[in-house]
Parts: sequence; C-alpha cells; structure tokens
Amino acid sequence: MEIDKELLKARGINYSGVKEDWVKEFYVKNIVNSAKNGDILYDAATFIPPEVDPPLMDMLLNSYRYPKLDLMFEFNMYKDLKNDPEVSRLAYYIMLTVMEERQKIIFACDYDCDGLTSGIVLYKYFKDILKYEYVEAVPNQRKNGNGFNSELVQELIDMYREEPYGLIVTSDHSSNDEEAFVTIQAHTGNKVKIIVTDHHECPEDKKAKSVFGFVNPMEEDTNVFKGISGCHVAFNLCASLHDALGRPTKELYSLLPYVGISTVVDQMPLNNIHNRAIFKYGMNELAKREDYNFLKLEKLLNLPKIPKDKNISWNLGPFFNSGNRCNTERVIFKGCTEDIEARERYLVYAMQENNRRKSDQRKIVEQAITTVEEIYPDIDNTYGIAIEITTDYGIAGPVASQIGDTYNRPTIVFRNNKDNTILMGSGRAILDVNLLEILLKIQEEHPDVVVKAAGHMGACGIEIYSNKLTEFRSLLNDKVKEVLDGKLPVNDLEVLTYIDPARVNLALALQVESLAPYGNKWSLPVFITKMKFKQAFDMGRSKMCTFYRIGNSTVNGIYSFDRNNGITTSNWKDKIVPNQSYYLVFTLALGYYKNKYTVDMNIRDIIEA
Repeated sequence: MEIDKELLKARGINYSGVKEDWVKEFYVKNIVNSAKNGDILYDAATFIPPEVDPPLMDMLLNSYRYPKLDLMFEFNMYKDLKNDPEVSRLAYYIMLTVMEERQKIIFACDYDCDGLTSGIVLYKYFKDILKYEYVEAVPNQRKNGNGFNSELVQELIDMYREEPYGLIVTSDHSSNDEEAFVTIQAHTGNKVKIIVTDHHECPEDKKAKSVFGFVNPMEEDTNVFKGISGCHVAFNLCASLHDALGRPTKELYSLLPYVGISTVVDQMPLNNIHNRAIFKYGMNELAKREDYNFLKLEKLLNLPKIPKDKNISWNLGPFFNSGNRCNTERVIFKGCTEDIEARERYLVYAMQENNRRKSDQRKIVEQAITTVEEIYPDIDNTYGIAIEITTDYGIAGPVASQIGDTYNRPTIVFRNNKDNTILMGSGRAILDVNLLEILLKIQEEHPDVVVKAAGHMGACGIEIYSNKLTEFRSLLNDKVKEVLDGKLPVNDLEVLTYIDPARVNLALALQVESLAPYGNKWSLPVFITKMKFKQAFDMGRSKMCTFYRIGNSTVNGIYSFDRNNGITTSNWKDKIVPNQSYYLVFTLALGYYKNKYTVDMNIRDIIEA
C-alpha cells in the first residue's frame, strides 16, 4: 500500500515500504544496527564488522534462529579462573574440600529477581541435583540496604556461632563489599572461605580482595562478554563444578528457566546469541511443566501452559521482584526451595502481599504524576526527573518506569531510609543514555550530595543525603542535558512493514512471539496498517480502542498518550472520529486472558488517513 512517507516522517515515524519477508528484514536490521553500534553479538573474542557481508550475515541469521547453548559460556576466560585452563580452582576446592569434609555452604543472594533466581539456582543445584544436604540460603532484604549491609553481616556471624559453616557463595551482589568480608572473617577466625559471583561494576580500587574466589565478568581487564545476568554467572559456577565431577550436562537443564528469566528481567542485551540461547533452552524446559514451582505460579499468575515472552516480562519477573517490594524476599525463596508441602503456602502468601502492593502502587503513581507536574511546570525544558514518594513498599523502581514512560525522560524515584537521613532511589534511563554513568559522574563531582550509585546503564540504584534532593534535581537535569547536547531526542519509530488489516490476528502474534525474547537491544517489530475507528473506552491514562478490521470484524488495541503528536485526552473526540480511517502504528504481543490466547495490540500512533 502507498502511504505518504513524509506525513509519517513529520511524526517521527520512519517507513520505507512493504517488506515481503519482514522476518528476515527484522533480523538483518537488528544485526546491522548492533554491529554498527559495536555491540557484542556473539562473544568477546568474535568481532562483527560494522559492514556485515552476505556470507557472515547468513551465518549470523542461522545463529539467531537456532542459537546453540554453551553451558560454561566463556567461564574459563574469567580473570580469577586462569590458573587452570580446563576447570576453575573454585570447582576443585568445593568438590575436594568443602563437600568431602561435609562443610556447610551458605548461599547469600541479592533480593531482586536476578538475585533470588541466582540463589535458587545455587541452592537447587547442590540440594536437588548433587543431593548435598549441608546447604542454607540467606537472601538479602531490601529494607536493610544493598549488598552485605550491617544486618546481613551480623546475621551471618550469628549463624556461624550457632553452627559453623565453611563456605559462603554470594550471587548478584557483593563485588565491592571488602569491609564486610573482613568483618565476617575476623569473627569466624578466618575459617570461612568466600566466593563472590556477581555481574555488577567492580573497579579495581573497590573490589573485594580478601575473598577466596571472585567470579565477575565486569572486572576491568577481563576480556569476556560482560552482559550476562548474575544468575547466569552463578549457573556457570555450577556448570564448572558439574564438569569437574564428570556428571551428565543434561542434569543442569532443569535450572535453565531461572537463568532465562533473569536474563530478560535484568535487562541483559538480547542481541547477544548466548543470551538468546539461554532463554530459548530455559523456556523449552519450562514448557515440559516438570518444575513444581512454576506449576504453582502458573495457577497463581494465570499463566498459559507454555509461558511466552510477555509472561516473563509482565508476570513471572515482576512476581520475583515483588519480594523486595513487599518484604517477602525470603518467603518467595522458600516457596521455590522448601519441601513440596510447604511451597504452596509460601507462594500464596507472597502473592497476597503482592496484590496489596499493586493497589498501593497505582495510587502512588497517580500521586507521583501530580508531584511531577508541580515540581516541573516547564516540562519541555526538563531533561531528568527526580521525585520522592512515601510508601512502606519498595516500589520506587516500577514507579520510576511508569513516570519515565509517561514523560519520556530519565527518572529517579526516591524514598527515605529508616532514620530519614538517606534517600534511596531507583532510576530508569528511558532515553538512550547511560544513566549509571551520569549518576557516578555526579557522585564524583558532588560527594556531599550523592552517597553511592550502582547497577546498570538502564536501571540503577542511588542513595543521596535527604536534605540534598533539590540540589540533586538540578545536577541531574544539567548532566542529562549536557549528555543530550541540550536536545531531547524525538521518540522515533522504525516501522518495519505494512500489514493488511485481515492479518492482524493470532497467527501474526505467534509469528512475533517466535522472534522473542524482546527487551534490551532487541525491540518489538513495529508495523503500520489502515483501519476504520469504531469506539474507545478510558483505561486510566490510556484508551482501549476498537477498530474495524474487515467488514464488521473488529480488533482492540490500547493507545497511550506518550507521543508528542497533537493527540491529547482533552481533544481526543475531535481528533479521533468514529467511522473515519486512520493509519495505526503498532506492536503486537501474544496475550493470555480467561484461558485463551489473545492478540495484544499496543497502538503507538494514530494518523488520519
């Protein structure tokens, strides 16, 4: 179909025409863009030139369509593991010392989805696969602070006094917690070995050095791919030990769903073939429906028999993350690791607490939007948003996401600590900027304002002094403005192809699903079609719209007012008129509602045809 491309371009929409094989076009566009950006598509040793030639492109296309699983992805290249070219000294130590002497192992994991899944992988590997009974897990709790905070350190010291243990294995945190480890070792007579597994930044001057083992792809001079989840790192350690024991690799497959979930939820780059492989194989295992935990979560979360990409991002991942928002981190962990009879009780309780939290979050978001409009009356000249909320739940992260999506700006949402001296914030980048880098720069220049910042470029945590919020707002705004060169980028949409209205159906949604997972550096394909508008209903700050597809057959889609296109809630009825034809720019996902698969249409823009 001929469409006025200049009309679309004026709306920040790029469209080059109908593509016969849009799936191949989608792969090629992603691969070429990633290569031009210098992204690591395979591993750190494999260079993909910016100009991808046809033979290389064919090889990459096959690699993306049929990714191969590497259970110990680059593990023996890690800096701390180079002493033995085949298997790490850590695996030998665990196998020949800890397990031979039946020493107790403590798994100290972080409190978010990546942290909990990494702890579950370690615990289930030793307890369920190796049948090693001398294990205990101690998930961190967000209310006590990040990393090895004073409460967690004291808890581990008290545990040693009651029953000595020989090894602590951390996961998804603690790379920079040298002081905490020294304290633990001092109180245990240096009889406890510590192995750190993590994937967060670890500058050499801050890195924990008194530990027995340090497994982190982010080490500055380590030539490995750095974009894997904390759960993936912990899994690699298990795979290394399994290899040293000479056990069948198939025994590890039951752990892959947790690694796949963490890869998507922790926003690891999904244009990397190994990350795509770990997700694909993890979902294949999940589809076997042999894991009791997921069978229970399937009912609690109303999931389809075979969870899809959207179910990971919108249901399973948020459920694991709900622990640190509802103070139920350890409840969720027990719900995935305790005896079968007890698991359902723990999971149901966590679900009930999460439902209460969701109700609170909706109110908080509404209040936060009002706060933004009061603090930032000149939103057009605002580059970064920082607000404070009051709540007993740890929901700063999801609120920041919703506020950032609403205003299309990097957003940080703070809440006070227990003694009202520190504001603890969660940030979301939204625009294509490295938010963590910006926050670390502010910390370096203004240590009297920022206590610390950590995390990833797109999602990170920050702590500032409670009386410095106003000053921090100004610093954040100026720094983001500087990085963007004073220009807020237009939220461009790259339309892949025109889709005939009759093809906007389950078959197309399934085809889109086959290209998953989507997320960091792998976006949903964007389509355009032409339909006649029927009606719309309010859904908070969005509209549930109905369009005629063919004849009287209709299709529904949700439109959010997040583009600067002249359509607002106040002029909607004047701009969008029943029985008039419009071009719809949209994405599709495979949904699930009332035990049926559905077509979830997200309308990104509506243009009069």
